[in-house]
Amino acid sequence: MRTGCAGVLTALIVPLGMIGVFAAPASAEAGPECTGNTAKMKLSPGLTFTSVYQTITINGKLSGCTGGGVTSAKYTVKTSGPASCEEGSVLKGTYQEGTIVITWKGKGLPKGAGNSIGTFLMQPPIPPGPSLFAISGMIESGPFAESKIAGEVLVTLKGTCGAKKRIKSATVTESGSTSSY
Repeated sequence: MRTGCAGVLTALIVPLGMIGVFAAPASAEAGPECTGNTAKMKLSPGLTFTSVYQTITINGKLSGCTGGGVTSAKYTVKTSGPASCEEGSVLKGTYQEGTIVITWKGKGLPKGAGNSIGTFLMQPPIPPGPSLFAISGMIESGPFAESKIAGEVLVTLKGTCGAKKRIKSATVTESGSTSSY
């Protein structure tokens, strides 16, 4: 599956396995599909075994993009909500909504195209593993407005989860699928 440029962590991941943007109405410009996604996630105050309200920021890069004149992109996702971790440093969370800003790069983009701004939703972990998250959303303004965002991402927490020790960062990578916008 290809995913778009929004990649995010349901418990705050964004970010985006392989991400893609899919054109919705006939008037929407066809969006790119990207095969690579790497990101760093910051969590504050940090994860422990107890679920508490977290502010999450994800900064990432998309690569291997085709379509719409796009070759790569950078993105930032911001969200917040309750999250925790389990034994084995597995992220736990509920459905999370947030905003995403995507800066597209490519030779075929019109000058002054600007950033795409949209919303995203991350759902709790999906089988086969506890670190795989599905993301979805919509680009609301800028290039590829009215296009859907879809993808899957893997979230790897940095550190060991504990009752008192807080995990404050994670990496977000592609899941082996493609993201589209």
